[in-house]
Amino acid sequence: MRLSEGRVDMRGVRRFAMTAVCGVIGLATCASALGLRMEVSGPVTAPANAAVAQDASSARLTIPAQKMDAVYKRNPVYPAVAKEKKDTLNGPVVLDVIVDDVGVPSDVRVKKGLRSDYDESALAAVKEWRWNPYLLNGRPVAVETTVTVNYFLGK
Repeated sequence: MRLSEGRVDMRGVRRFAMTAVCGVIGLATCASALGLRMEVSGPVTAPANAAVAQDASSARLTIPAQKMDAVYKRNPVYPAVAKEKKDTLNGPVVLDVIVDDVGVPSDVRVKKGLRSDYDESALAAVKEWRWNPYLLNGRPVAVETTVTVNYFLGK
């Protein structure tokens, strides 16, 4: 088309083809926008290594034990009765611990036990542990973590 020529009218098949191409481009754009949609669950932003678990009362962060900074750890006492009876076991006791916003364990429960006397010893020791408060956006928050207490008595 030259500038000196008049306007070219699109008729019939060409008009239909152009309309179809524009419609396909529009649908593809909408589909890609829906596919790339991002949802934000709330204003709390958790670090990449933390998972947000829904609690009955509020959202609580689940932090790996390696990321928690313990300032005091009391070693568990090996069950005396087990030593006396030579009925000892080696293995882990896994505990679920909720650490409050000042670093004190507020709830300690056995997740995977070894035996009741070992479980009680691990519970008693971890209830005395203290952590530096976990900071989220500069504020201390309560977090949930898992602590593993390993019992091993060399033979």
